[in-house]
Amino acid sequence: MSAVQATSPRTPERPMAFTNAELRRGALWTWLTFVILLALLFVMLALRTALIAAPVQGSLTGIDAEASRASVGAALWGAILTVIVVTMIGGTVSGLMTLMVRPLAGRLGTRMAGVRPFWKHLLAHGLLGAVAGAVTGAALTALLFSSALATALPTILFVALIASALTGVAAATGWAITARHALRDDARRTALDP
Repeated sequence: MSAVQATSPRTPERPMAFTNAELRRGALWTWLTFVILLALLFVMLALRTALIAAPVQGSLTGIDAEASRASVGAALWGAILTVIVVTMIGGTVSGLMTLMVRPLAGRLGTRMAGVRPFWKHLLAHGLLGAVAGAVTGAALTALLFSSALATALPTILFVALIASALTGVAAATGWAITARHALRDDARRTALDP
């Protein structure tokens, strides 16, 4: 089977039309990008925490080098385990959200099929992802802190903001990778079939 699809759904009137397979590919790229961004975020947070937790060694502090290395090692292992657990949970939750939001992305893409500028699609899909991330992040955080919602509001807003940024970037990236791939296939098809 050829890597280039036999026919393209794109026409001069609908230059950004797409197939169901392309929609699925975009959702997969979005999910994968989100999981990678989430893991990178927690790697940075975990390393920062490990470095802050590490005692300062030196003759004035009375902490020897061996104890300092052991403390940093324990902090790094804790950081690694945190990243693994967060990525597994975040990957599962974001996978479910991807399945739930994919129909909305399909409707958005169908409505925008006649719009040519690439940036408008990036913006629209990024905003859809940002809203989905904000709602999911706020809802999950509120669920975790349901017994103390009033005091947890800053945390809920912070998590919603971070989730919104990650999912917005992931959705725009997933769309861009898929669109570039589809348009490149169209160009190959045109070159093969003058």
